[in-house]
Amino acid sequence: MRQRLVVIVLAIILGASAALATGTMSARFERRLQELRAEYEKGRTELLELKRRQVELESLLLRIRGAIEVLEESLESEGAKSD
Repeated sequence: MRQRLVVIVLAIILGASAALATGTMSARFERRLQELRAEYEKGRTELLELKRRQVELESLLLRIRGAIEVLEESLESEGAKSD
């Protein structure tokens, strides 16, 4: 109710008819609402993709760390044998 009153007051101040301004403002609000919803969904989808990628990278790093440990232990074992 208050929002509509503000729109009407603005329409009066700007010299436009209240009915026209209300319709125009409503259409602009609807368009903006659709834009924001689309942006929200795009952001949500992107966030889910980033989380999925994070899990993949964590798994990759874990495998690499394991390979490093195996190689380090192998080198230590070879060094101990040659002594």
